[in-house]
Amino acid sequence: MNNSVNDTGNYLERINKVFMQNGIIVEELEPQEPINVDSLTTMSLLVGFEEEFGFDLTEEELLYIPDTYEGMKNLVLQNIPQNAEYNLVYTGPMNHKNNE
Repeated sequence: MNNSVNDTGNYLERINKVFMQNGIIVEELEPQEPINVDSLTTMSLLVGFEEEFGFDLTEEELLYIPDTYEGMKNLVLQNIPQNAEYNLVYTGPMNHKNNE
């Protein structure tokens, strides 16, 4: 299965969500500039991506962890399983207002 443009847009929303959960405001990031976070936040991002998308990074991938938004995004997109739509992870209730 090839990732369609719609899939990639959905993936980007989910990638951005993981950044936001770690206190990083995506809109303020330049794609090629270092994110400048500590090692604990970096690990939290990586674990968040693994849980959100249902993959495990290899030891080789962990030797070089990108320090830019673009690099992290590409790392995630390269590791999304081909059957990603079946690997969705429930991360909590959605914020819905009842319009009753």
